[in-house]
Amino acid sequence: RLGPRHSPLSKARAVASRMPLDKGVHLKCAHTEGRGAISYAPDGRHIVTCGEDTFVKIFEAEELSAEPRTLEIHDAPVTALAMDRKGARVVTGTDAHIASVFSYPSGEGMRMLTRMQSAVRCIALDPKGRIAAVGAEDGAIRMCMVNASGAGASQFVSVKGHTDSVLCLAFDPKGEYLASSSADGTVRIWDIRDDPTTVKTLSVCGRVLPGSAQQLGVCWHPQGETLAVPKGAGAILLDRGTWEETATFESGGAGKDGHSRDVSTTAFSPNGRYLATAGLDKQIFVWDAACGESLDRHRGDATPCGLCWSPTANTLCFLDDSGQLGIWSQPVPAHYPPPVGDGETATAANAAAAAAPTPGAKPAAAPAATTAAAEGGDGAAPE
Repeated sequence: RLGPRHSPLSKARAVASRMPLDKGVHLKCAHTEGRGAISYAPDGRHIVTCGEDTFVKIFEAEELSAEPRTLEIHDAPVTALAMDRKGARVVTGTDAHIASVFSYPSGEGMRMLTRMQSAVRCIALDPKGRIAAVGAEDGAIRMCMVNASGAGASQFVSVKGHTDSVLCLAFDPKGEYLASSSADGTVRIWDIRDDPTTVKTLSVCGRVLPGSAQQLGVCWHPQGETLAVPKGAGAILLDRGTWEETATFESGGAGKDGHSRDVSTTAFSPNGRYLATAGLDKQIFVWDAACGESLDRHRGDATPCGLCWSPTANTLCFLDDSGQLGIWSQPVPAHYPPPVGDGETATAANAAAAAAPTPGAKPAAAPAATTAAAEGGDGAAPE
């Protein structure tokens, strides 16, 4: 088990503890207070958010001060969002029990994917963008065919096992497994190569109470080698296949090198070198995934409810429960390999970019066997 006790990064850790906690972080009001979701577009040029105000917004990643494009296409709070890897479609979920899909960035052609029996709480798309997993407040998970039309549009696979609200869903990058977390305090791994079957159930906390900021946000390593899972005031890695715990990321004492309260969500960098964690202590930490050392941190005034890395730059963005969008420039110290690319030849470029300000930003202190459904669901998908 790895932990924060390796010496190579101790100097960086000490520097991080002394630096201003808002260094390199820029904020912009994105939505009204409440739960939301966030995603980078695959080209790294835009950030897409959703929130309690019913809006989906598209921000310029390099010019946060610019007014975003606002899509007013929902009539209920938008609580979940996912974008396919081609940047062609977005799937959203709302408090009105509906999961929908529409074209990106136009927002046109919106179609209902499915109607759940309770509010939608999370959504994920498989690596090919063909299957959407939708998690609801009553513990239900449905796997819907995004491209289905006609009679096939009402078909989905029900994935049953959780006894409380589904908080997070994440497809394995290889398309073989689905990870889910729930307010029942468990994380489940499902083998989805045929009929979904639970291969691992892990208890990570007690019951998550309604209204809690706890997301239990799990994430896969970009190559699918491991799964990051929040557990207490830290995060653990589960090995693919054995599902055994292989590493931990947690405080070395007094909350100085890690979270002082429970971790709520996790995000691997695009090349898998780094893991970001956000906690109920309103802090975000960046960890070296190889040795478990914390490299830097940001402390905000609200709890992050969404966290994602830029696919093209050393940038981490988040959405918090006050409705603020944050962009953290250079979360990985300049003398470390960057979070994108092969991490070796780009180190010099990373260091040069560290001195550059953020342009325009204002600093702030189905599996093949699809099953016809009749569980109260209906809907249509885009052609």
